[in-house]
Amino acid sequence: MRFSPQQDRALCAAASWLRARGAQVFRLFGYAGTGKTTLARHLAEHIDARVLFAAYTGKAAQVMRAKGCNDAGTLHSLIYICTEIQDGPLFELTSQSPLAEAALLIVEECSMVDATLGNDILSFGADGDDDPKAHGFLFNDDSGVFGHGAIVGACAFRWREHTDHPPCWAMQWIWIAPKARRRGILSRRWDAFRARFGKFVIEPPLSDAMQAFAAKQGVVDGVVK
Repeated sequence: MRFSPQQDRALCAAASWLRARGAQVFRLFGYAGTGKTTLARHLAEHIDARVLFAAYTGKAAQVMRAKGCNDAGTLHSLIYICTEIQDGPLFELTSQSPLAEAALLIVEECSMVDATLGNDILSFGADGDDDPKAHGFLFNDDSGVFGHGAIVGACAFRWREHTDHPPCWAMQWIWIAPKARRRGILSRRWDAFRARFGKFVIEPPLSDAMQAFAAKQGVVDGVVK
């Protein structure tokens, strides 16, 4: 296949980035129809390791498959497990994602990837060992106020070995976007967390609003009953 001088420069830059094994991200921008997907597929064909293709939306993933990017799917289906609970789905980052074993992930529509999703993707290539006893969850907007599927919060659980308390799961941190607070985001997920993690601990510090919520849920001394 013959490439234009500009396309050839893009391929050389991407190849240099792969050889350097430094920064986790290489961005290739261009107008529609300039051959970005073709270049990405050509690059993937010359990598002697597993390469994955994904996009932010299902429609874009379908277009990638039509252009020869085999098995392209959505980013959410690639790295999250979706559990249906009351009033909407709950997304949990999974260490069993095929991304954990891939040498390269090629993403279409990268401009639509926000910081939360981007950090979750990059976590698969971060140095260090994964903690098998850590679970992260994303809260999507199930009210429709902020847009279908919008991520409005997140939390993380980790197994803790305490000196003054029996070993148990702990809610290590939780954050909900200011405009999404007091809309029942956590309340609608609370029973699912209790069913999965049992009598877990809520680790401090707690905001005044979180203390009030915990008291309403019958939490005593930071322990969910």
